[in-house]
Amino acid sequence: MASAENNGASSHPSTTGATTKTTVVDGVNAGLIISTTETICLFLAGVELSDDLRELASSLSDHPTVPYKHLRSVWIGSNPVTRPDLMGLLSGSNFVFCSPKPREKTEELKARLRKLGEASERKAYDELVKDITPRKPVDVPFSSYKDQMGFVQQFLGEVSVLTDIS
Repeated sequence: MASAENNGASSHPSTTGATTKTTVVDGVNAGLIISTTETICLFLAGVELSDDLRELASSLSDHPTVPYKHLRSVWIGSNPVTRPDLMGLLSGSNFVFCSPKPREKTEELKARLRKLGEASERKAYDELVKDITPRKPVDVPFSSYKDQMGFVQQFLGEVSVLTDIS
């Protein structure tokens, strides 16, 4: 089963009360993680179990957090007459939440973010100096009625030349 070496810390979780590290078993996050209390430690240390569950219980008792799945396995494997009720065992314990591993940015995304940052800086600079620099003429195609009519006349002229050739 799980040994003490496999229950190493992997990330920085946040809890309501306890600040510990999550328990990882065999390189995989063990699901719901709870902080250990004195009741849980006493239960794990004093419970009569089979050999494999005893090894699991002793490895779990050394850590400030335990996977609920493993604690429940030990609880189910213990003698029903002598074990505490599950609610009493978990009383005072907190859930341990871990932050997900930050995503790695691809080179394409980094380049795009760099370009967007530069464009944003340019725009901010232009906004800052707009009162002291001359305005750039804005060339918008077909911005006036005259421009639109000129295009239509030119287009119709070319169409008539093409139809005369045929």
